[in-house]
Amino acid sequence: MISGGRIIGVEAKKLKEGKVGGMAVNIGIEDVRVDGDKLVIAYSYAVDYQPELATMSIRGEIFMDEKNRQDIVDKWKKNKQFPPEMAEDMLNAITYAASAVGTLLAFALGINAPLSLPRARVAQPPQAPPAQQKKAS
Repeated sequence: MISGGRIIGVEAKKLKEGKVGGMAVNIGIEDVRVDGDKLVIAYSYAVDYQPELATMSIRGEIFMDEKNRQDIVDKWKKNKQFPPEMAEDMLNAITYAASAVGTLLAFALGINAPLSLPRARVAQPPQAPPAQQKKAS
C-alpha cells in the first residue's frame, strides 16, 4: 500500500520549435530498499517529445507499507520483478505524480503535457495449453 512519496529532481528542455509528433514515455525503477518500516522505490520518468523537440525527466521516490519488505527487495535484486498487485499500485502512483509535475513543466516550456496514461493493470502472461496427448489406438 502506498503511504507517500516525493519528487527528488526535475529537468525539462525545449530543444527546438515545432509541432509535437509523438511522445515516448519511459518509467524506470532505479533502486528498491528498506528504510525503517517503509519500502522505498526510487524511480525515473522520462518523456521524449518527437521529433526531438523537447525532453523531460522526473525522479522521485514512492514509500510503501509492505509486510515482506526485505523479501520484495531480495526478489527485485534477483529478477527485477514485483508482486503484480504491488506493481499496479506503484506504477499508478508514479504515473500520477509524474503527470502532475510534468504538466507544470510542459506549461513552462509551452509544450504539450505528458499523456495521462490509463490505470496500469499487471497480469500474469497466459499459459500455453498442455500439448494434446495422442490416444493409443
